[in-house]
Amino acid sequence: PLTPHYRRATIVSMETTRLPAKISEKIRTLFSDKYLIILVAIITFHITLNIIWQILNTAPPTWDSSGHIVLSYIFTDRIPEFFGGHVNLISLIKVSTYYPPFLHFLGSIVFFVIGRNYEYALMLGTVFFIIAQVYLYLIVKEVTRNMKTAALAVLIFSLFPQVWEQSRQYHLDVPLTALLLGAFYHLIKSRGLIDKYHSILFFFLLAFAQLTKWYAFVFLAFPFLYHVFYSPFKAKVLHDRNRWTNMVVGGLIVLLVAAPWYVVNLRTILENVQVSSTADAGDPSEVLSFESFFHYIKLSTTHQIGIISMLLFIVSVMFLFNQNKKMGRYVLWATLIPYFVLTLIQNKDLRYILPLTPLFAFAIAYFFTMRPTKKLPNIGIGIYLFYLFFYYFFFSFNQYQTLPKSLYFISTLFAGPGYRLTWVAEPYSYAYNGKDWKGEEIIHTINNLANEEPNIHGKYRVLEVSDNRFYSIASFDMYLLENRYFEMNLQIPYNRPDPLSDEELTNYLATMDFAIIPKDPGPPGLRNIAVLRQLVAYFLDGQHPEFELARSFDVPDGNVLYLFRRSDYLKYNNPALSQEHLRVYMGNNLILDRELLPRRSFNVRFYKDSGEFVDINYPEGGGNQMRLSLEGVSRVKIDLPAREMNIKELHGWRYYDQHFIRDGKYDELLRGSYDTYVYYSGRLAPKNVFTPFTAFDGSVEVALGDGVVNVTLADSSDSVYVAYAYNGWRWESAVLNKDKGSVSISLLDLIQIEVTSKKQIIRGFDKMWDFFICYDGNAVCFYPLTEIL
Repeated sequence: PLTPHYRRATIVSMETTRLPAKISEKIRTLFSDKYLIILVAIITFHITLNIIWQILNTAPPTWDSSGHIVLSYIFTDRIPEFFGGHVNLISLIKVSTYYPPFLHFLGSIVFFVIGRNYEYALMLGTVFFIIAQVYLYLIVKEVTRNMKTAALAVLIFSLFPQVWEQSRQYHLDVPLTALLLGAFYHLIKSRGLIDKYHSILFFFLLAFAQLTKWYAFVFLAFPFLYHVFYSPFKAKVLHDRNRWTNMVVGGLIVLLVAAPWYVVNLRTILENVQVSSTADAGDPSEVLSFESFFHYIKLSTTHQIGIISMLLFIVSVMFLFNQNKKMGRYVLWATLIPYFVLTLIQNKDLRYILPLTPLFAFAIAYFFTMRPTKKLPNIGIGIYLFYLFFYYFFFSFNQYQTLPKSLYFISTLFAGPGYRLTWVAEPYSYAYNGKDWKGEEIIHTINNLANEEPNIHGKYRVLEVSDNRFYSIASFDMYLLENRYFEMNLQIPYNRPDPLSDEELTNYLATMDFAIIPKDPGPPGLRNIAVLRQLVAYFLDGQHPEFELARSFDVPDGNVLYLFRRSDYLKYNNPALSQEHLRVYMGNNLILDRELLPRRSFNVRFYKDSGEFVDINYPEGGGNQMRLSLEGVSRVKIDLPAREMNIKELHGWRYYDQHFIRDGKYDELLRGSYDTYVYYSGRLAPKNVFTPFTAFDGSVEVALGDGVVNVTLADSSDSVYVAYAYNGWRWESAVLNKDKGSVSISLLDLIQIEVTSKKQIIRGFDKMWDFFICYDGNAVCFYPLTEIL
């Protein structure tokens, strides 16, 4: 007889041999459902066409889409810091203080897994688009028990122009729609929160929806009240114990998953809502008005589903009432409640009502598939789907800048005769854009210029004034983070509705290193358009003596972006600097001046080329100035916070992450200048930094000779003051003019020279010397290496 172990092994072996046959049978059963095949075909169609569209489209994401990618990049950088113990959980939660962070967090995972490229994140829209289609199919199939209605509803929904257009962006609305559809499906399947499995899934998806957009609950309020309270109350089963248990557990899930972000960011959310909820250009100014109530209908008709679909939806709801009054009421209330709530908000955007489009699609599909006669509805379905497919391909791939008169009918058939010119001016709104908008090139250029600028130490600020579709602060920020240019900090007066006063303008620009200035700053309806135009006029009308034009960029829409760089760092004001600070100068030697820092001890660490390091203490009782040789030193760290170090000038050094690092390229630049420096136009640098055509006529020449420093006046019509100090700060001086054109200063016991002139040529100084701009740019001060002074 067979042993029990042998019998079990035999049964397992038989089951294993049958496994391929079982799988094959399940696959055959699955694909014998023609409507399921249609669903797969719809999904495959949209994945393929979205990939093709993304390949053809080379323009960067627009305003909000770029902004959301920026937040995903910040999460990508912040999460490793969190797990490394460098930031706490509160800092992680505060990465996004206005937009709930669910999509941004998912985007950061994409960047971790696939790579740091914004195009990968854009495909998340397609993923959620597919999820929305699957859940819509399941919902309609569950509600109507009609798979044809379910498949048609999915096809109609997926062909609504704004739905597929948004699936190609990194916006929150398609993900929100997918999560709401998922939550709605599991709410139905939970039988009013009786079923534990579906109840938990409902609450998790509700929590994720709330972490996608704060008003997500508005769309689920009516379904929740209906299925959890009203329907059980009518059936006299409201007090089912499982329902209340699952509701408590679900409430805890929502609190644990979604509430922390809202609690931590509540104050910032309320502050931002006060600004963002106000009316934008084109929004009705009066909330409780006829115009306000019909505003979303107008927008939906012209840009979301079209006039034909809107009329079909109205007819379909009437048909629903006749065929199934209960379902008709349900669809009507589920549509009107969110519509009315969002109408009460002054700021209106068509994307806000995108979660209503599945209801539109369901009603229209029900109208076509639930009629008693089949022939006429089938013809209607064919015509309607041809209409939707035509606009899908035309809106996606046309390259017209304006519609020719012969094609005006395309705009009329979609938006209706009342808005027949809507798509005439901008038929490309949903189309791919294959042009180069120069955004990444501009960011690379700024980074290169900053690396070459000796007066930029660590973080620097870039004024960005353009707020156009493909080049705004959001898209520039996106390129900045994609390339990890963490030292660059983009600035724009976003919340400033009126122009700056003269004093405010001066103080504001005093903190900027670069400026991106367009001819046209953006659409006239922008909240801050007045201050943007003021800044454009300031730069383009020649009122910018402290900035110089570095380069200009022509962009495809005919606009020009001008890149300005600060040419006069004497008026620069570091906004992060403490009033009590140490002045730092670095070149051949390190010069520390603590006249403005209270006397206290701190350490300076030198990292040698040999790999060793040396700590030097600046004693509490020391003098105001310390000079230290940097021979053989590759890196320096001063034991003070960044805000207490006023880094005046670095010759051959870079400041990064609290360290001063030797710049290897500087020695090559200096060798090409034959040890000659020039002080000209507010800049002190090796001669090669200046163009060969720069006129240095009339410059004072300061040269190191044999045991002396010679100062020679080139233009006798000028007058130059020269002061020099010896040990014990014994000062002497000379005035150079037509009567006395030069002075020779002995090096014996010399500790400092000051030459008052804004044009100087400096030659022959060895590594025992340094020279830096002083006295608000009116002079150059020369420092030989010496002890604490």
